[in-house]
Amino acid sequence: MASAGDLPPEEGVQQEPSEDSEKTVVSETEGVFRYFMYQRFQDEAERGDTEVQFTEARSDALEELRSCNDTSRQHIATIGRRLGEVGDEIDAKYRDQFHDMIESLHLTPGTAYDTFAAVARRLFRSGISWGRIIALLCFGYEIAITVIRRGFSGSFLRRIIRFVVDFIFRERIARWIAEHGGWVAVMS
Repeated sequence: MASAGDLPPEEGVQQEPSEDSEKTVVSETEGVFRYFMYQRFQDEAERGDTEVQFTEARSDALEELRSCNDTSRQHIATIGRRLGEVGDEIDAKYRDQFHDMIESLHLTPGTAYDTFAAVARRLFRSGISWGRIIALLCFGYEIAITVIRRGFSGSFLRRIIRFVVDFIFRERIARWIAEHGGWVAVMS
């Protein structure tokens, strides 16, 4: 006879994530966001949509962005690419709003995280969803591209990546992702 612990979870019932699954989400987030950015950047470059000029002043930031294509973690790369494809749709719809928000932020290295987090929190005022998470990644990407356009260094680009990871952890979005099947769940 099966015990209650042996029964499969009910359909549609969220399971309490283990601490390990939440840690896994956090550890995978940087790779997912890096691949997301790389995919978006490549897609824009192929379409000629990106205004980023390949100047020497921006070369270290662009190299940092290109380095996001390390395919050693194939499942993370696949997730990041898929999110990048979905992100194209979201970005097409909200690009002007993202640009307006970013222009009003007056990003500096000293104020960047607090400014980013204040805007990002608005995305999640009415709850967490996959669509809002992808919108957060789009917003992070648009900030990264703005950073490259303004000639900030690759180290600042790495800080933007860290902002997204930290925000997902601090705002308990990683817990929600873990409760909903982890990053891999976005593939279905």
